[in-house]
Amino acid sequence: MVNFPIKKKKQKLNVVVPPGSYVKAKLMTGVQTPEGKISPSLLVLEKSYTGPNESKIDLSGCFALAKAQASMSTERIEFQVYKLSCVSPKGKMLERKVNGFVVDNKDQNLAIKAELKSNQSRVAQMAFMNSIVNGIGEIINRKAQNIGGANPDTNTSNVIVQQGASNAATSVAQWYLQQAQNLSATLNVKSGRDVFVIMNEKVILPKSYFNLRKRRKEREEINLLKHLVK
Repeated sequence: MVNFPIKKKKQKLNVVVPPGSYVKAKLMTGVQTPEGKISPSLLVLEKSYTGPNESKIDLSGCFALAKAQASMSTERIEFQVYKLSCVSPKGKMLERKVNGFVVDNKDQNLAIKAELKSNQSRVAQMAFMNSIVNGIGEIINRKAQNIGGANPDTNTSNVIVQQGASNAATSVAQWYLQQAQNLSATLNVKSGRDVFVIMNEKVILPKSYFNLRKRRKEREEINLLKHLVK
């Protein structure tokens, strides 16, 4: 009986980012959004992931895409991280679907503390403008009811022009007031905020990506040493 050797498939070596791993990141795009609307956002990872038992996984420089949603009750913007994007030293793109959330670096609470923009000042300004225009229109209407004097035809024509201008101004003022009233309150977070990204689920990454990063780092250290020796 002859036994033929069976070639075993080489197992691909992978690196796993465990659930609960966290990494410091920076918000690259500011967010200004009303409640109920989902806005896109971009973060850049600044350091290595810290996993259980103080393990480290270097993904610094990678991008994280997130969906941002405002919560008016807490005045915070929540971020759902859904995609990780990296490029290896040889230019090979690495993309993974992920599931994570964002924690504020200032108080370590869920979501990012945001600035409330209610737009009530614009409504007040438009209401004040509307009241002034209506007052001017009332004065012109009273003037039209009291026309008299030596040349009433001239006075009548002037009043008609004034009434037309007043009606047009009233329509414009009412339109701006309506637009201001339709403005929803928004929460605003500026770019550059420091945050933490925490993973809900594990992420599997090829070990070759990290080997390339390690070799590049070693070459950079050798080149730096040669420069110092000269």
